[in-house]
Amino acid sequence: MCQGANVRSKKTVKYTRDQLNCIDSHVSRHFGQVTQVLKDHIFSKSKFDLLIVEPTPSRNFFTVVTRGLGAYVVDRNYENNISRPRNARDRFELIICLDSSWHISDACNEDELWPLKLLLSLCHYHNGKDQVIQSGLSFDNEQPYANNTDLCAVVVDELSDNFSSSARDCLMPNHELVHFLQLLPIYKYEFEFLEHFGFENFKRHMLNESFIVHNNRTSSIDPKHEYFNNIACDYRWQDRVAILKN
Repeated sequence: MCQGANVRSKKTVKYTRDQLNCIDSHVSRHFGQVTQVLKDHIFSKSKFDLLIVEPTPSRNFFTVVTRGLGAYVVDRNYENNISRPRNARDRFELIICLDSSWHISDACNEDELWPLKLLLSLCHYHNGKDQVIQSGLSFDNEQPYANNTDLCAVVVDELSDNFSSSARDCLMPNHELVHFLQLLPIYKYEFEFLEHFGFENFKRHMLNESFIVHNNRTSSIDPKHEYFNNIACDYRWQDRVAILKN
């Protein structure tokens, strides 16, 4: 959540055509040329699009960006930010970065579709009456997202430093702000670390992990590794050690 900004309420305010063009230009400028637009056919009565940016030699990964989540805007009071008009409304969109080997076009393969479904499910979460997507939010799926991965939870974070700082926000002509947040799917042990030690400690722990999603990346926390034993010295983690090692 933005510093100095207090959530007042949330309402549905659809993008205008000019605003959609502004977002499309921002995505092309900071994430790459959009080569495909997928409509949300998973959930009925949805207006969310997924913009697909294919890998390039300089960015060897897929970038998938939501378009339409920002229709559910958050009213904020920017008393501490004189550059923004009072009671400006904020909009959010999400991105996820996938390994270049991903077969996004294989719409019949559930094992390939799970990151797209994850994006859409969080769009519908934000669509709910009292829920707001923000950095630090996490969700436990309680089971792997697909048969070919053990990733089973997700955390919402600010954009990776691999993108320019100007990629994080798109300022509309009417001064509304579209803030881009990134999804990082994680493993069971990583989610439990996040729950026990908090988001800031989790971010420091994950500092060297790739922002690109791989179905079979090595977990950053393993009960068999020495580092796990070191963090387990914290008394808050003691009760979990015996369980995770069994």
